[in-house]
Amino acid sequence: MAHRSARYDYGGDRYVFVEFSIDMELAQNFKTLSMAEAIKQARIPGIVEVIPSICSMLVEYDRTKLHADSLIGRLKGIEQSMTQLTQIPTRIIDFPILFADPWTTECAEAFKGHHNTGEVPNIDFVARENHFSDRESFI
Repeated sequence: MAHRSARYDYGGDRYVFVEFSIDMELAQNFKTLSMAEAIKQARIPGIVEVIPSICSMLVEYDRTKLHADSLIGRLKGIEQSMTQLTQIPTRIIDFPILFADPWTTECAEAFKGHHNTGEVPNIDFVARENHFSDRESFI
């Protein structure tokens, strides 16, 4: 069940843990990333690092410069000032993937000589492990 607003908790003496949801929800992930960026943009003195995850984040702070309760108050203010995301800018990145080509085969052969099991993680291995009859049906 998602939280309506973030849950704030102390993480030892130099972190504040911010949890937006206990569910893996795409909207909560965007909120986490947006808030992490807003915190960085706010340049709050005493914040050392902002570490976002999927639906939560850690905010590392210097306790000699910033008290945890003060930080939590600032973070709540940032959260309340955030607007609902209705559209997220995206981009498409195309990159080629090669299978069974000379370069990949050479790399796999080099790896084979240094791999303990002798099994090469190549296209045939992947096809077999995924219950395909051959590489063509896998591709």
